[in-house]
Amino acid sequence: MLAEVGPPVEVHQYVLLIGVWAVAVVAPGPDTVVVLRQSIVGSRTSGLAAAAGIVVGIALWIVLAMAGVAALVSAHPALLPILQVLGGGFLVILGVSVCVRNHHAQRQQLTVGRFGSGSPRTSPIRKRWCSLQLCSQR
Repeated sequence: MLAEVGPPVEVHQYVLLIGVWAVAVVAPGPDTVVVLRQSIVGSRTSGLAAAAGIVVGIALWIVLAMAGVAALVSAHPALLPILQVLGGGFLVILGVSVCVRNHHAQRQQLTVGRFGSGSPRTSPIRKRWCSLQLCSQR
């Protein structure tokens, strides 16, 4: 038997929720710092990839919240630890992949530095960013 649900959500409530979400998305915060850092230290493509990843993550969070994951977990409390373990596992996989990728990039840069044509291209923005001691010197 399904639990009784409250009144249906009206369109103006969805519009209000999307408006609040839009304001939260455009407000500067940690996401902005990630995109700026990726753009300056990496490249334009890595900055765009970071921005796309952030937008997809926020949109997924909103969709799941609107779909009633909270209601589902309250109706079936045994799902919460399962979701927490799956989410934690996903974060561990992401962390390990970042570490492996960083290790490979450092090894590749050492090889390029020893045998390549010189130092990698440095943009004026990156030079300024590094002069402010906001990036790791490579």
